[in-house]
Amino acid sequence: MSLVFQNVRKAYNGTEALKGVSFTAEKGQVTVLLGPNGAGKTTLLNIAVGLLKPDWGEVLIDGINVWESSRKAKQMIGFVSDSPPLYESLTGLEWLELTANLWGIPLKEKKEDLERLQEILELEALPSLTSTFSAGMKRKLNIMGALIHDPQVLIVDEVTSSLDPKGIASFERILRGMKEDGVTIFITTHILQVAEVIADKVVLIDEGKILFQGGVKELREEGKRLEDLMFTLTGGPKTEKIIEYLEKR
Repeated sequence: MSLVFQNVRKAYNGTEALKGVSFTAEKGQVTVLLGPNGAGKTTLLNIAVGLLKPDWGEVLIDGINVWESSRKAKQMIGFVSDSPPLYESLTGLEWLELTANLWGIPLKEKKEDLERLQEILELEALPSLTSTFSAGMKRKLNIMGALIHDPQVLIVDEVTSSLDPKGIASFERILRGMKEDGVTIFITTHILQVAEVIADKVVLIDEGKILFQGGVKELREEGKRLEDLMFTLTGGPKTEKIIEYLEKR
């Protein structure tokens, strides 16, 4: 099922963060949202998962408006946040049980799936309090919680955040498998090499506007790289200033 953004606008204190954003993340594809810091990526993700209301426009999941039919839409979404919302007085297992209960799912029904994920992600600390978890462990727990209800749309903010190389590779393989199962996957990342490997479609945003959207395969066939595209459209490193700084430091 597709995730559709139609003319989405959002302003903060009179400053537009999103300026009429429209695109579609298709079923069975990985759509990657790219852009520099402050481009509007996190705002757009928060609107997509129903945490933030747009000033104008709409977000649809399989034709269902995320705000007008909030509960029905959110049942289809799994969200991996860049800042996992954990209760530090709970153990990892207790947090997963709470998450399952909120979805109306007995934890025992997901026991085998969670054990497999625990092994894949190498999260052995589930019986410990989440207050003792490292950032990477919290991220892995957040991934497990986001998948617990078998979402049809998976939204991930900063796909590589806090994960070590093995964790990144494992999560990428999970995403590819979910894509093959027909899940709609919508993610952000700052690492262009990751986007080139995993994306079917990229959407490049800056200052709240879409500068480019299209397929990665087509870019490759044209001999173009995402880095070249992004730097052309948003500006590259300030090489002269870097040289000046290094010479005078």
